[in-house]
Amino acid sequence: QDVYTATQSSDPKGNLYDKAKMISDTREAPKFFISNRLNRVKVRFYGDTAIAQGSESWERRTGERGRFVWTDTWIRRHGHWQIVATEDLNAPEALR
Repeated sequence: QDVYTATQSSDPKGNLYDKAKMISDTREAPKFFISNRLNRVKVRFYGDTAIAQGSESWERRTGERGRFVWTDTWIRRHGHWQIVATEDLNAPEALR
């Protein structure tokens, strides 16, 4: 069973998204972003569950800069890792 749910702080209504919507949004991202760089990621394992937390710096084509701070939840099902939930937050650009 392929179950996935995502939330994004960029959605003021707090809608939940399915895997198809998140894949579609990811494919469309180059229209809106000039760059996106992974800053850090930390993964913790709890048996057949893994929690990945990280941040990315981005720049939009408009010149706006910021970060995504995110948490992904993965489970090992039938010997394969599968992402089941994501929460993405928009944050100001990190101080250097």
